[in-house]
Amino acid sequence: MIEPIYALTDSGYAALHSIAGDMPELFMQDDSQELINTIRQSIERNDEWDEEPFSRNRKWHPLKSFGAIVDDVVPGPTNDSNHSRYIREALPMLTASEICDVRVLASINCFHLGGNYVKTRWQTSSLANSKNKSDMEKFVKLHWLECDFQANSAARLFWLHEYATRAAVYSKFDAEVLLDKMANNVNFFHQILRRRYLMASDRIRAAILDISIESGLADSDKTSEVSKMMRLLNRTAGGISLDILSDEELRSRVKDVMPPKGDTVPSPQP
Repeated sequence: MIEPIYALTDSGYAALHSIAGDMPELFMQDDSQELINTIRQSIERNDEWDEEPFSRNRKWHPLKSFGAIVDDVVPGPTNDSNHSRYIREALPMLTASEICDVRVLASINCFHLGGNYVKTRWQTSSLANSKNKSDMEKFVKLHWLECDFQANSAARLFWLHEYATRAAVYSKFDAEVLLDKMANNVNFFHQILRRRYLMASDRIRAAILDISIESGLADSDKTSEVSKMMRLLNRTAGGISLDILSDEELRSRVKDVMPPKGDTVPSPQP
């Protein structure tokens, strides 16, 4: 039987945040029962927390077990595209607003993906290998608790699929191609994630993805070039004014700020 996902209550999430500072090692364990017990004990000791750790009114029934993702995890983003597809197949009912709720994300990360997935996926990071307690706390909060699209384990997988699916409506490429391109080039995808206002339009995202794929930028590891392009787009027009352009004009604007292919012409400066 696949266990349902219950959102944390405010008290449950606050307790988790406190535990991350005091005992970050509890998040690294494969068995989450000790973490649950510690949450309950923390709530009992705090007079301001008078709730159960989990909400009984906010729950989701996954169609597939998250165990397959955990068993398939490797260090780094190699399997992110497959895991992104899997999590959306497992939770097709989960909405964008729900996945932005830290109480939902923390529940998925801590009690369904679990410590082994997060430790393995991010094990090459400097924070993961630090023995400093403050670094361990930061590692836990980044990948388990906070709603950071780049670092939060469940949010990252959700938004990879969501951005690809939404952009595919306007793109020359299908959602599978867009998903693979973003998942396989972390530096390219992160530059998109960091500019949520510019990327709020699916048409703009599709244009940037299409032209970046066609030019080869989506397959390169040129973080500075992608960053320059995105800053120029943001400065030149911004999300609202770009979105009123026709498809041809929109693609022309994106092409105008693309970095040159050769080394003879200097890159455009923001």
